[in-house]
Amino acid sequence: MSNKPYKYSKKAGRYVSKTKSGNRSYYYKLLRDVVPSIAFDLHSTYGKYIMKSITPDLKSYKKRKADRKIVEFNLNNKIDEQKKLKQEIERYTAERITEETEKNTQNLIKRNRPFTYYIYKGSFFIGLFIGFFLYSKSPSMPLAIGISFGSWILIRHLSWLRFRHLKEGYKSQANKEALINGPYFREDFTRKDILLSIEIPEIKKQMEKANTELHEIENKIINKADKLLKDDFLTFVLSDNFYNSTDWGKVRNWALGNLENRCVFCGSMENLSVDHIYPRSKYPDKALDPMNTQILCSKCNSSKGNRIKPNNINK
Repeated sequence: MSNKPYKYSKKAGRYVSKTKSGNRSYYYKLLRDVVPSIAFDLHSTYGKYIMKSITPDLKSYKKRKADRKIVEFNLNNKIDEQKKLKQEIERYTAERITEETEKNTQNLIKRNRPFTYYIYKGSFFIGLFIGFFLYSKSPSMPLAIGISFGSWILIRHLSWLRFRHLKEGYKSQANKEALINGPYFREDFTRKDILLSIEIPEIKKQMEKANTELHEIENKIINKADKLLKDDFLTFVLSDNFYNSTDWGKVRNWALGNLENRCVFCGSMENLSVDHIYPRSKYPDKALDPMNTQILCSKCNSSKGNRIKPNNINK
């Protein structure tokens, strides 16, 4: 596993490249998300310098974007919760209004049409009374039961027809009374509604702040990238033709004429070359500074690479 070019990053939550070039490619893609029109050779000295300059801002952009995503997730959850609560309140209120309307309708019939109301509610007992009455006159149990059951069914049906007709007439008034007596909130509904009405505006403020910060970082990245790409001196110094330029030739000639012609590290006098103390790839502003030069042999120059290693061999 250690020989593989990728490793699992708990922080990123995915597999990431172990190499700097892979990391640079990742941030280059992120840069393209912010500035879609940008394009340069990522693996050139020029491209590496631009990415090194912008990567800290891209890291801030990545973090702010992740923070914004969390805030957006929380906001959407709270909004969904509020919608579900409103639907639950509407459903519960509709059920309560229906119950209250039915209750008010029966009370209106009972108050305005008491005869019909009591006939409808007491139809069973009326049928039972008729059965007992007939049984007392003619002691035939099957006949009394049959007449009692039939009387109950008949009275129940006729009174139900009348009761239903009256319910339709009083329904509108009963519904108005039910609406006047509302709203029908449960205590937990009220508590949740108040809590959400406080939380959602606060999260929206956090969202606005996150959007503002993200926009500021985006503008910073865009401006920095634009400035770097339009810097002609930077383009020249970091180009592949820099060492063939007249300007570098003058600096090289000065170094060869004014510095001791021996390697400042090993003292060799063979295969000498002029090297930048502060590497051109990291400090392009010092690329044409004669005081930033030193004499190295090819072996020491190769081992030094683009590290900062001044001529302090005696220290």
